[in-house]
Amino acid sequence: MLEKVKARFFLNVVVLSLIITFITSINYAESKRGVTDSTIKIGGIFDLTGPLVTTIKPLVEGIRNYTRYTNEQGGINGRKIKLTIEDDRYTISAAVAAFKKLVYRDKIFALLGPGSTGETRALMSQIMKQKLPTFPLAADRDVIEPYKRYPFMPLDTYDNEIGILFNYIIQTSKPKIPRITLCCVDAGVKVTILKAGKKWSKLLGLKIDTLLLPLTVLDTTSEILTMKRSKINYIVLAHNIPTASLLLKDSHRFKLDAKVFGTYSLTSEDIVKLAGKRSKNFFGVHPYSSWYDDNPGMAEVRKITLQYHPGTEKPYRSKNYSIGWVMTRLCYEGIRRAGKSLTNEGLVDALETFRNYDTKGICGPVTYTSKTHEGLKYDKVFQADSASGKLVPVTKWIKAPDIK
Repeated sequence: MLEKVKARFFLNVVVLSLIITFITSINYAESKRGVTDSTIKIGGIFDLTGPLVTTIKPLVEGIRNYTRYTNEQGGINGRKIKLTIEDDRYTISAAVAAFKKLVYRDKIFALLGPGSTGETRALMSQIMKQKLPTFPLAADRDVIEPYKRYPFMPLDTYDNEIGILFNYIIQTSKPKIPRITLCCVDAGVKVTILKAGKKWSKLLGLKIDTLLLPLTVLDTTSEILTMKRSKINYIVLAHNIPTASLLLKDSHRFKLDAKVFGTYSLTSEDIVKLAGKRSKNFFGVHPYSSWYDDNPGMAEVRKITLQYHPGTEKPYRSKNYSIGWVMTRLCYEGIRRAGKSLTNEGLVDALETFRNYDTKGICGPVTYTSKTHEGLKYDKVFQADSASGKLVPVTKWIKAPDIK
């Protein structure tokens, strides 16, 4: 009888040990999703063939080149990066499908993107549910506030950018009182832009008009004539690059002497290519340096990039190339800091140790904490120079005005 009790006790211990081992292995597997002894799977969701391809293409090139450089340097803590980028065509349905593929089939460890506000908002609940460290390009404060553990913003917010642009217009238009039209795309980002415009116009004592344009607008004649009658002399635009070029050309055609100010996604050398001499009236705000800027960080970016693509010094890569480079660098530096025993939660903890992370001039200092994942708060204002094809900084790194 005693022998039977001992045998049963031993059997129960063995079964219990197997159950604990099985449960532990499941939890371990979940926490190590996308990580093997030799690889780390990173995913990306961006518009590769839709209306934002002009903006996104250089950014994705920056991601690919920095990943290649990282792998050629031996990877991260002995592991190589396996990068998979999916096309969302600037549609929420395609972004959702891409997310499901990357998470459930490819089992990625972290996500770069999505590349726009609408897609990011649509996926945020799943990003949180999957506990997926993510670097979204939605420059929307609502993406990170109130504090959320898994999204890390790799650029400044639209809210700060609008504040910087309005304040710059006030400072440079004195003693005249500026007449401003805030123009944005009639899409997911409009709520954010209009909210920021209302906030900063009130704080700075401005009177502004607002205007919505469809994403694929082909003619702005009526809008330009309306602004001319209202004696508008500044247009602050959150839209796409072709629309900025169209406004510049139509303003000249109808003799509207208005300067066009773009948010970060418009602050690109492609404006100069499309608008030519008319681009002299274009200004933009951006949290990243240009391809040709003279600082140690951009010198390294050019050196590595041209090793992979010799003879491509020109045409100049846009500032969005710099975004792709740095957002990838931030992700991989976080992975390095998280150590050999890599988990999703460990990456988040590591990223939250960033304090004034220095990119040597590619952008301003980056800070993530356990209370905020805003990251960047510094931008420069640039002006287009049609003769050189460059965007020339007209300010140093500056923050949105501190007005209470």
